[in-house]
Amino acid sequence: MRKLTEIYFRVRPGQEKFRVEESTIPEVSLTEEAENGRANAQLKNKLEEVTGEKPGIISGVKSRRKKLVFDQEEEKIRQKLSEFTN
Repeated sequence: MRKLTEIYFRVRPGQEKFRVEESTIPEVSLTEEAENGRANAQLKNKLEEVTGEKPGIISGVKSRRKKLVFDQEEEKIRQKLSEFTN
């Protein structure tokens, strides 16, 4: 049975390029500004590209610290983030 995984992320909108820095709380740099949900949309779309699973935002919709939920095991999500880290 698959288990839902909740992971906190720190988000930095308005950066030069999309980037993921793996740590206990992964940091994600986004090119979109935090206006009208554009950064949140980019975060979900890019993390779907990286992990193969579109996450949902549980909390932090208007914060730079977000709690996301994935329909995959935490090990698999963190492994895919680690492989993508640049």
